[in-house]
Amino acid sequence: MNHNVPTPCLLRSFSQVLRNSAPRRHFHASPIRAKRTKRTSVEKQQIRQRLREVKPYTKKEIEALKQKYTPAQLAAIEAGEDAVRPEHLAAQAAQRTDPWSLRYLDDLSKIDAVVDNPIRAPYENSDPRQRLKTTAELDDEIGRLQGLPSKDDEQKLKDLQRLLLKDPKDLSDADFEKIEKIAKSPQKSISPLSGTQEEQLNALLRRDRKSLSDKERILMKYLTRKKTEGALGLRDLRITEGKEEAELEPRSALAPEIFARGEKNLEGVSTKKKKDSKTSGGRQEEEPSPALLRLMQMTGYDQRQISLLRVKTLVNHTVTNQTRMGKVGKFYQLAIAGNGNGLIGIGEGKSEEVLEAGIQAQYRAIRNMRPILRYENRTIFGDVKGKVGAVELELYNRPPGFGLRCSQYVWEIARCAGLHDLAARVGRSRNPMNTVKATIEALMKQKNPEDVARARGKKMVDVRKVYYSGLVI
Repeated sequence: MNHNVPTPCLLRSFSQVLRNSAPRRHFHASPIRAKRTKRTSVEKQQIRQRLREVKPYTKKEIEALKQKYTPAQLAAIEAGEDAVRPEHLAAQAAQRTDPWSLRYLDDLSKIDAVVDNPIRAPYENSDPRQRLKTTAELDDEIGRLQGLPSKDDEQKLKDLQRLLLKDPKDLSDADFEKIEKIAKSPQKSISPLSGTQEEQLNALLRRDRKSLSDKERILMKYLTRKKTEGALGLRDLRITEGKEEAELEPRSALAPEIFARGEKNLEGVSTKKKKDSKTSGGRQEEEPSPALLRLMQMTGYDQRQISLLRVKTLVNHTVTNQTRMGKVGKFYQLAIAGNGNGLIGIGEGKSEEVLEAGIQAQYRAIRNMRPILRYENRTIFGDVKGKVGAVELELYNRPPGFGLRCSQYVWEIARCAGLHDLAARVGRSRNPMNTVKATIEALMKQKNPEDVARARGKKMVDVRKVYYSGLVI
């Protein structure tokens, strides 16, 4: 075996064995990759351009490498570069575009304090006994939100009301300690002030604060807080039992996100660049068109929210109308729009200009967006059918990880609507325009199981929540 031959050539003897292997089943949603087609002239030109950019080291660069690396390391670098042909490097080298690729350029030679040593919550925040609250416990919390005392707090509230109805001079030190403990605890049920308590608070507020005793100050603080805040706040609602830090700031192995523009970094300096209100990135901001202004008024979205929506043009062709003046040709476009989280809409546009027809279709799709039902925010409820013209379409729900196995038009609609596991079958005609309309009609025809159970007078229970004590895996 000749060791001077590059590494790719050493494995060519095994290629025939792999080609003649028995077919195997693919356990993933991706289709079987077709045979590689020939490169186009544009791709060949790009390869030739990259090949011209691959140049050998100059003498100056070699001297710089000798100062940085040892002779053994330099010999290993030269051997590794000789094993890779320049034409292979130009044709196959490319930046990664998969979801696991880095979102920034980094040679990974230096330690970044933010990425490599992120600030995480301490290990003490983890609680092995942490569990989700039961339905009865959550009902008590919701009752506190609405100012309704739970069964455990009814007796305590009665004792507290009895103490507050007394004159502050008749209260003992133990009574004031009890009132102070409740006043400092934000997770107690607080009932509205009664008439006597209102008079006590007004009398204390009219007096000079310097003349108030410590007991009267505690009572005034409690009554003031009780009047202003009332019931328990949403910030105090917890859905787990255990350490509070384990729910609010849990220990996680995931690194925090990199600072976005406008957020403060570790040194407290904002990363948002100051810019003129009339310019953005050195160029003048474009004013919204009259059509966009009308769309913003009709939908209530601002320009940024509209730009974040997923809009896709699926059908584009020309139509002709025969009139007494002759044939009048126009461009027709059909577009869909969605937010990727349960909203989907369809719109059609027709105009003598291509851009005008596209704007009409996209804006009408955004205006016609409607919510659809999603099971676990990934698939549909049951199997549904849709029929428009000669197109008969069926959509099927699928388990997690199944993917989207359907036609290109149904696939685009599912992506815009936020569906991730779906199968579809299009029967009879496969007209693109009617296929899109039938898919939207089928998604809108889903029945909510809660409505079905309510109509039958039944109560629907999620079995998984019963088995796993509220934890759905």
